[in-house]
Amino acid sequence: MTKLNRRILMVILLILIVPILTHLTPKSALRTNLVTSGQIKTAFTADIKYLGKTDDDELAYEITPITKHKQAVHLPDHYLVKKELFYYLAEVWDQMDHLTP
Repeated sequence: MTKLNRRILMVILLILIVPILTHLTPKSALRTNLVTSGQIKTAFTADIKYLGKTDDDELAYEITPITKHKQAVHLPDHYLVKKELFYYLAEVWDQMDHLTP
C-alpha cells in the first residue's frame, strides 16, 4: 500500500470514527451538539443534569449554568437525547410536558 493510499484510508476512517466516538453516550452527544451549535465554552464547562424520560422513551437533560451569548436573548437549556442504533443524537427540547421521572 502506497503512502498516498494510507493517508486516504486514514482520512476515511477518521470521517467514520470521529462522529461515532462523539455520540457514544448521551452526555457526549449533548456536548457535541453544543459545540456544533457554537456554544463551545458551555459544552466544556456546563453541568448536565438528567431530568428523566419522556413518553417516547427519549432522555431529557438540562444544561446548567447557561452562559449568555452576545447575539442570543436566551439559549436553549433543555435537550432531548434519542438513541439511534448504537449512538445517541441530541436536539433542543421546547416543551417540558410529558416527562416521567
